[in-house]
Amino acid sequence: MNMAQPTVDNSSRWLMGSLCAIAVVFGIAWAMYPSIPDPMPTHWNAAGVPDNFAKKAPTTYFGLILLGPGTILLTQFFVQLVTSSSQDSERARLLSLHTRQVTNRACTALIVLVGALVLWANSGNSGPVDIWIFLLLVLLLVIWMVRMASQVRKHVDAIAPPEHYDPSKFRGPWYWDPQDPRMIVDDAAGNMILNFARPSAWALCAGIAAPGLLIVALAVLAG
Repeated sequence: MNMAQPTVDNSSRWLMGSLCAIAVVFGIAWAMYPSIPDPMPTHWNAAGVPDNFAKKAPTTYFGLILLGPGTILLTQFFVQLVTSSSQDSERARLLSLHTRQVTNRACTALIVLVGALVLWANSGNSGPVDIWIFLLLVLLLVIWMVRMASQVRKHVDAIAPPEHYDPSKFRGPWYWDPQDPRMIVDDAAGNMILNFARPSAWALCAGIAAPGLLIVALAVLAG
């Protein structure tokens, strides 16, 4: 990722890319639907063999196909929504911008990976090696994210050094200062801490937790 132009925000392009990827997944799933058996598989074990089935229905089929990519898209949208809010310092603005760029790329790539895996499983060609290939690709994506996050931090530190903070406002991993307009604050160790006195910090936490809670809720409703 090129960080030479810190003022360029192409988040909307990556969101559009994610939407296009989901549209492609939906189109392929639509073409595959007539060949899906009834009852249809809804879960596969580690060997790639279906071990749970449900009555074939468009809502069940497309719901399972789009659940993963849709949840990732929701996370991507929440991250952009929260980090795009106005920042009162140049450092916070740069951190938000570059973090958003890394997150958008990772989410779009993950949507492609998850969509491809689900389509492959529904094609009936899945095997015990497939899940390990998928996990390896996800691991490589996570390693890339960690590496890019480190580069972002070094890049921003060089442009806008860490700002002053009040140590008395820290309580372990918690920071609370209603007078501080920043959502993200640097502690003494250089870690980025959320200022929970800012509503945007709670919104960010809600956005991160929402996809996981959505998956749990849908799993419970599906029985």
